[in-house]
Amino acid sequence: MADQQNTPDAPAGFSSDWLRMREPADHLARSVSLTQSLVAWRESLTHFNVVDLGSGTASNFRYLCPTLGFNQSWTLLDNDAGLLSCISDRLQQWANEMGFEYHLASDTSATLEGDAFSATVQWQSCDLAADMSTIDFTRTQLITGSALLDLTSARWLEQLANIIDTTQCASLFVLSYNGSIDWQPPCPFDAELTELLNVHQTSDKGFGNALGPHAHAFFQQQLPTHLISTAKSDWLIGEDLNAMQDILCSDWTQAAIEQDSKAQDEISAWSESRLQLVAQVASTLRVGHVDILTLPPNA
Repeated sequence: MADQQNTPDAPAGFSSDWLRMREPADHLARSVSLTQSLVAWRESLTHFNVVDLGSGTASNFRYLCPTLGFNQSWTLLDNDAGLLSCISDRLQQWANEMGFEYHLASDTSATLEGDAFSATVQWQSCDLAADMSTIDFTRTQLITGSALLDLTSARWLEQLANIIDTTQCASLFVLSYNGSIDWQPPCPFDAELTELLNVHQTSDKGFGNALGPHAHAFFQQQLPTHLISTAKSDWLIGEDLNAMQDILCSDWTQAAIEQDSKAQDEISAWSESRLQLVAQVASTLRVGHVDILTLPPNA
């Protein structure tokens, strides 16, 4: 992946441990109705080619693949060699837990099969910020990604939309941060902290100046002829995910100080109050996200 430090839904940089921790919250937040709409559209296609942008350790694949039927072919693209190297073990573990058949075909490819689906999957390194034009999308039916759009720039999103429009494929981009953060119980400086984070989110995450909370709306505007559906996919991080709250609070504190060092005292006081509530198992957190499904005009 591109540099994704200090984003509203990730600690400083991505790690396989962080992605494993957040996966249950990600999957629970995602829109079931949009997934069902995609499944219904896919039913008319005998083969289904999918490109997953910024795949990480294949969480998006694990969520979608069992729902999308037989004869799927997935290409997972990411710029983080460390995350790519974790994919085989993560898929093997997941397949064992779910009772799926998993066969490693090479160091970077595998086949999976369950009662209601079959898929081939390959993973490879790709700098999405620089090399999108080198990817062959000509036979692609779906371009997808998770927690990606808000990290990208207007120029990159225009390029992505042009690819989707040219190939007349579907797209599903999930968990795009929308600028909303709600801690309960409230603490002084909650609103100011969110405002600082939202400004910080528009800094360069590797794609140029990011659109941050505005990315999902901008992306939709680039596909005026496509059939577009959106749904809320907020993270709901309760007391059972205290470790996740603790990491996010600490990381957001760092990002806010980077954004406004003059407010360091207020930010530090906020962090101390918030971390105390987390330690007391007395805190919950909602982080606003949006899922977007686009289907070609002839769908």
